[in-house]
Amino acid sequence: TYTVIAQNPRTGERVETSAPLVVRSDATPVDHTAFVAPDAFRNLESGPNLRTVFVEPGVDTNSFL
Repeated sequence: TYTVIAQNPRTGERVETSAPLVVRSDATPVDHTAFVAPDAFRNLESGPNLRTVFVEPGVDTNSFL
């Protein structure tokens, strides 16, 4: 059984839910992923179109519209 418990620190209200959990040993392992060549993204990382990104600390209050 997998149980999730959430508690609101402001109100102290607590909610709990559970569900059955089955671990299958006959399934294919997740570790079988596709191979990507080490230089596959070389042009993206060293391309001439890279620009410096200006980061301003604080809260962004600009509208997207």
